[in-house]
Amino acid sequence: MEERRKRTRVAFRGRVGLKMPGGSFRELPLRDISLKGLYAFSEDEVPVGLECEARIKLSGDDDLRIKAKVVRSDGRGIGMVFEEMEPEVFQRLKRLVELNAEDPDRIQDELGKSMA
Repeated sequence: MEERRKRTRVAFRGRVGLKMPGGSFRELPLRDISLKGLYAFSEDEVPVGLECEARIKLSGDDDLRIKAKVVRSDGRGIGMVFEEMEPEVFQRLKRLVELNAEDPDRIQDELGKSMA
């Protein structure tokens, strides 16, 4: 099977809060994260196409708030693609991914290729 991902995913054992439409909130453990999305463990299926706000937990009360959409849900977890974020949030996400990547230079290389 051909790999379709264009961004490196890194293992990240944090948590993500999902603010759902209507205001409900759930918190899930993360498996991995990239500059374009995340995968979180969840036994509950979430409707594919659902848009919500992902709040990636950092230290203390700090988090990264990103508009995201569910692209995969299979009863083991959910895959989300990031739809929109503030430039400052993107820079912080980039740094988070670099700090957890086996090859941080690859992250910068991927960004350079996408800008070309």
